[in-house]
Amino acid sequence: RGGGGDAAAAVAAAASGSLSLSAFLKSVGQSKLSSSEWTREAAEHFELLQTFMEEEEQQIIFPSSLTSRHRKEIHLLASLLGLHHQSLQQGEQRAIVISKTAREEEEAKAR
Repeated sequence: RGGGGDAAAAVAAAASGSLSLSAFLKSVGQSKLSSSEWTREAAEHFELLQTFMEEEEQQIIFPSSLTSRHRKEIHLLASLLGLHHQSLQQGEQRAIVISKTAREEEEAKAR
């Protein structure tokens, strides 16, 4: 797959907080997702994930109050950023747990 280095650079730039959501999506080859396909909250969720990547915390939990569309966006953003993501519970109690563990293990393997 070509552009792997570009995607890695985009993730690094996103982790440093230096990319907007639209710039990040474009740089990882997801520009086909137009801004109309994202909720207004997607940029806020992206900023939260960027901040999380800069912090020492290993896990962040998004609340069960999110809509299914917001959960889908968070899962996609986490995946694009190389973060581990999973849903907990079912139905109205569903929450999303995002962790750095998987990404850090992959970085360690690459060294």
